[in-house]
Amino acid sequence: MVGESEFGLLLRPRNTKEASKNTHAEEIFRKIDTNSDNMVDAAEWVDYSKDATSIWDFVELLGYTDINDDEVISLDELLSVQIVKFDQSTEKKDDAGDTSS
Repeated sequence: MVGESEFGLLLRPRNTKEASKNTHAEEIFRKIDTNSDNMVDAAEWVDYSKDATSIWDFVELLGYTDINDDEVISLDELLSVQIVKFDQSTEKKDDAGDTSS
């Protein structure tokens, strides 16, 4: 089963340790991408997780990452979503702390 910690890592916002998280996310991605086509599909996800119910985790992950709606996840999609999530959380912190309006 794809562990909660692995799934969480894939969606975790970046911080100062961005490079090591990138590497770890890439390692996990490569393990799941068993046919080495640089895409993770539902079958690979379920096969890697060894749990048929993990398809719902994949569907949720698609909602966050599948930018081009092809129902597979590329490493580029995964990493670009991580960057966007970080940027959005930074903006919220900046907006919340800005009292000069």
